[in-house]
Amino acid sequence: MILAQSEYFYKKALEFDIKTKNQINIADTSLQLAKLVYKRGDYEQALPLLKNAYSRLADLNAYEGMATAKHTLMQLYLKLENKHMALSSADSNSEQHLNLAQH
Repeated sequence: MILAQSEYFYKKALEFDIKTKNQINIADTSLQLAKLVYKRGDYEQALPLLKNAYSRLADLNAYEGMATAKHTLMQLYLKLENKHMALSSADSNSEQHLNLAQH
């Protein structure tokens, strides 16, 4: 019940963020919604939401959010018993983003 209520409010917040065209809020709210769907156990629905959130965060160079999205993606792949994708997700762009963050 609590997760369903939270999901409702995240969806409403996302609608507002989209209307106001606030890109960082869209990215952050998308990530929170994706994490909630993951927590609810709907991994198939969470996967595209997480990928979308990560992509938005990467476009904004929001490294903290990107790290959270990648971590959740790796957990999701493990839940889906796809260890290859979990490892691939961990490796993809990690070094490149770390180098950018250091400059």
